[in-house]
Amino acid sequence: MSGTGPANPWDLGFDIGIALLLGVIFLFMGMRFGQWSMTRIAGKPFDTTYTWGAAGAAAGKAWDAPVEYFDLLSGDAWGEMGFFVVGAALLLEAAILAIAMWRRRAGTGVFGTCMVLGIIGAVANIVAIVMLVRAGITMPLISIIAMFVGGFAAYMHARHLFERTN
Repeated sequence: MSGTGPANPWDLGFDIGIALLLGVIFLFMGMRFGQWSMTRIAGKPFDTTYTWGAAGAAAGKAWDAPVEYFDLLSGDAWGEMGFFVVGAALLLEAAILAIAMWRRRAGTGVFGTCMVLGIIGAVANIVAIVMLVRAGITMPLISIIAMFVGGFAAYMHARHLFERTN
């Protein structure tokens, strides 16, 4: 079967709904990373509301110097980065699939692009998991779940892609 005709609308509708739901959830979970990104793009400092205090003074920093987002000991920045990336990837997938379904052009290029977005979301969370473990967080469960969500999104689109090329 050629990869130019419309895919099954029920399959695509389900994929779009799941991608929208999980995309919004993960995007909100990583919203602080999005805020950090926007302030850095604007060239402004991002206020984490934490200061170095005595530990910073011992390291040669000013007592009231702000702690950078990626210097937070909790590793929040890494986890939130993974959540934000997988959430944005899922929302972009949903938009691409909805447009393709509406225009009846759900071909191999659409599914290939969506598969790559899922892989990007999974890889971002693998990086987050590694960095969180290095920071001393032994079980970053939500990042592991986000990694599986990105991987499952890639699998769903790979399934559509390979159905259409065979």
